[in-house]
Order: sequence, then C-alpha cells, then structure tokens
Amino acid sequence: MYHTQSISQLSSHQSISQPSLVVVGGSRVACLTVATVMFLVFNFQQFRHGPAVHSDECIFQRHPPSTAIFILYGLAVPVLAAFGLCTNFINAVVFMRPKMTPSAFSYLAALSWLDCVSCTLITLTALSRSFFYDIPSWIGYDYQWQVPLFSISTGAANLILACVSLDRFLYLYRFKANNGAPKFCRRKVARYMIFVVIIISIAVNMPYFFVFYVDPITGVCHVTEFYYSTFYQIHNWFTFTLLAICPAIFLLIGNTAIILAFRRWTKQGKACRQACSNANAQTTNKRYQHQMKLTISIVIVITLYMIGELPAHMTSRKSSLNLLFGGDADKVNTQLMEKLEVICITLNALQLSMNIVVYAVINPSFMPEFFVCLRGASDVCFSLCCIPAIRRSWHRCWSRRRQEPRAEERVVSSITPQPLPADEPHQCGCESWSSDSECQNGKHCRAIVGTFAFVDDEEQEPQQPHRDPEIFTTKASGCVQLKEPPTDETAPDEDSLFHSSFIMIN
Repeated sequence: MYHTQSISQLSSHQSISQPSLVVVGGSRVACLTVATVMFLVFNFQQFRHGPAVHSDECIFQRHPPSTAIFILYGLAVPVLAAFGLCTNFINAVVFMRPKMTPSAFSYLAALSWLDCVSCTLITLTALSRSFFYDIPSWIGYDYQWQVPLFSISTGAANLILACVSLDRFLYLYRFKANNGAPKFCRRKVARYMIFVVIIISIAVNMPYFFVFYVDPITGVCHVTEFYYSTFYQIHNWFTFTLLAICPAIFLLIGNTAIILAFRRWTKQGKACRQACSNANAQTTNKRYQHQMKLTISIVIVITLYMIGELPAHMTSRKSSLNLLFGGDADKVNTQLMEKLEVICITLNALQLSMNIVVYAVINPSFMPEFFVCLRGASDVCFSLCCIPAIRRSWHRCWSRRRQEPRAEERVVSSITPQPLPADEPHQCGCESWSSDSECQNGKHCRAIVGTFAFVDDEEQEPQQPHRDPEIFTTKASGCVQLKEPPTDETAPDEDSLFHSSFIMIN
C-alpha cells in the first residue's frame, strides 16, 4: 500500500512520464492476472477430468548423489555459502554503524542479515545432500525446515530489494537541496517497511510448514493432501507472483527509472556545483560522488539477486511441480530436476557471496567503516585468545628482569660500609676532631684564625698581580688530637698527631 501511495505521489510530478508510472503501479495487478491465466491453462485437464489420485510419497525422493553432485554439494556450495555468511555478517555490521545514516543502508543491513540466514540454510542443505544424505534427521531438516525457512528469507529479501529500489528512485528524483531527502527516504520509514516486509513473507510462506513430513525410521519423505490440492496450486502461483515476479518486474522498471533519474540528478549536480562558491564546491562534489556510487552498487546488487533468485525459486521442490509441470506428477523428470536444483543452489550461493565485492569496490562509505569493524573484531579475537594477557605477563617479566642488579652490582652491594666516627664533642671541650673551639686542654694546638698564604720576601716585585696556588702540609687545621691519651710523664710526639693536607689558595 505504501509503495502504491508513493508512486501515485510521484505521478503528479511533471518531469516523469505517466506511462512508466502506470506500469510500475499496476505491475502487481498485471502479474496476478498473468498468474491466474497460467494456472487455469496448466490445470485445464484437471478441471475437465477431475482430480487425479496420487500417492502420499513425495516425487522428489532422496537418492545417493553422483560424484559430480557430491563434489558440488560437499565442497563447492558449503565453501561459497560459508564465505557468503561471513561477508554478509560483515556487511550487516558495517551498514548498522552510526555513520551509515541514509535509509538505503538500513535496507542493505536488513538484506545482509537475511542473506546470512539464507547462507546458513544453504550450507546445512548442501551437507544434508552430500555427507548426510541417508540420515533421517538430516532428510527431515531438508524437507520440513529448509523449504519454508529459505522461502521466508529469500521472499523478504526480494521485497526489501523492491523497497530499496523505490527508495533510490525517490531520493534521486525528489531530492531538494533545501528540504533534504523525501519523507519515504528516512531511516524510521525504512525500519517500518522492513518490519512489514518480514511479516508479509512469514505469513505467505507459513503453509509450507504443513506440506512435507519424513518417516524418522526409513527416511522416506511423504506429502500431505494439501500438496495436491487446488488451494496449494493457487498458493504456489500467488507466492511466486508476489515474491518473485512482482519484485523482478518492479526492479527492472525501477532500475531503468533510477538510471534515468540519475542522469537528471547528475545534470542538476553539475549546475549546483557551478553555482556554488569555491568553499562549498568540494563538499557538494563529494556528496554527489557518494550518492552516485551508492546507486550504482544498489543496481548491481539488484541485478545479481535477480539472476540467482528466480531460477532457485522455480526449481524448488515446493513449487516446481505446479510452476514447471502444471501439477502433473507424471511429467516430472527427477534426474533433470536434481541437476537443475544443484546448479541453481550453487548459483544462489555464489550470488550471496558476491555482495561484499560490490560494496567494497564501488561504495565509498563501506571501506572506512569496514576497517573500523575489522579492527574491533581483531581486538575481540585477540582478547579471546588471551594474547593481551600474555603480552602483559611478558612485559612484566622483562621489566622485573631489567630491575634486577647485575653481578658487579651484587658484589658491591654485599660489602657493608664502615661507619664514620661519631661527630661528638670530646671531654676536653673540643667540638669535634676537626675543631678545637672552646678546648680546655692547653696542650692542644689551636688553629690560627685567618687566611694562610705564602709570601716570598718584601722585595717581591709588585708588578706580578697573581700567583698560582701552592700545596703545603700542616700538622692539623683545627684541634690536634692524639691517637692515645698522653700521660703526665710523657709529652706527645709528632707521630701521635694526625696529619692532614689542605689546598690553600692565595
């Protein structure tokens, strides 16, 4: 409903041609009409002769795979799907970054998450058809769960591509420099459309949960009566029209309209850059280059999705009986369908893994944010591997080793230094061994207070202004202490006195 309203609003504009909008707006009605006519043509014999009697066993039974099919299912498809799972997860994380503000990035983020689900289902399906082809539990997954879940993810992705195509067209056609982006091209509207699209896809594909069931002992697949009913045939055509034909036609017309609007937009951009001042010219140029590359990447992604999705939808076991063979089980060639199915699923896995190449090569906003996310992911991986703790332990041990003394330092530090004599006053009254101040013993010689200098004679020539300092030896500079205290009978000799040398500067 919102698509039709937006397109009808565009039809009032003068610059776009009216027939193209009529085709876009009425594409869904036309496709439903074509689907109804094709359904009546293919089922004319059934309406004429009455319903046929069918067995409850599914015509698409599991068989041992050949060598080529085993290599494709066991090696090629899982590798491509696993690579697509990793790349689409990176795409989703990058497109959800705060700097990815345009609404188109919200659609691309949702598309990447849905592609992650599709790649996971494709990987499990390939393993169930190669290594575990004879295990009943894996067979039950392939028939009962893979079919409806894969239909939900791919159907929602097709509708999201139609929304992003409409978003780009409206942005390029109705963008104004003063008013900004149109109301439809807002992130809030994009999130609302994504929610509605997913609900529609779940509701439409819900009947596929009640079609197949597998015997848990023998692994033989059976179908319910609903599989051969008229309502199921109508539902197949309606689902194929709504989730495949309508988005395909809408995307074809939308891509053409995007290219035409983009040419008009680039002309306006050149005129705007010429009218802008030199200060704003560079910013405006970067802005237009960004939108141009974003639009080109979206067009390429849409084209790749159509190539990989339409054949996979037609060859699926849930709808190929009615879409390709008109509901007649006798016309089904199981060997041919098995080969077509493996080709289509390989092509689909390849298409899902190619999106990151388109984003990285064309989209200018993708690579900077990609490297930021890659750096954050590497930090998380390093943390999980305990590498930072190992680095901290290594630095701690290295710093501790550097702080330990060397062998020479340990030898020097092991020698205990001799304590200096205590600088205490003696009994005689001397303040210390180097000073005889207030000494009461007259036998101690006292230092002459003054400046000592050597003078040759009085006849020294006065014209010599400066003389070099000389070194002399004296008995003591202060209190002359004795090694042993003298007695009254003996007088201190010269050997018992301390000697010290001084440098006297004249």
